[in-house]
Amino acid sequence: MTASQANIAAETSVNLDSIRELIADDMSNVDTLIQLKLYSKVGLIDQLGHYIVNSGGKRLRRIGIVAVARKRLIALWRFIETGVLPEGAVLKEV
Repeated sequence: MTASQANIAAETSVNLDSIRELIADDMSNVDTLIQLKLYSKVGLIDQLGHYIVNSGGKRLRRIGIVAVARKRLIALWRFIETGVLPEGAVLKEV
């Protein structure tokens, strides 16, 4: 691993940790919602679903979804408040 690759890896690690801190409350809410929606009449499926959620399975995917949703919500709010489109956004004519 080169020095620049090590720097990129270190920066990525820090960024992921900071993202986790920023969305910790949202992730807790998502986990709670998943637990509520996970109920199944089939006991084995119910146990398996709770096992996956409680063991942290698919956590990176959930972090990505929550982070992107937050970013889009912020962009939407800025558009509503100031009329400024996010960089790269294109309006379609109807």
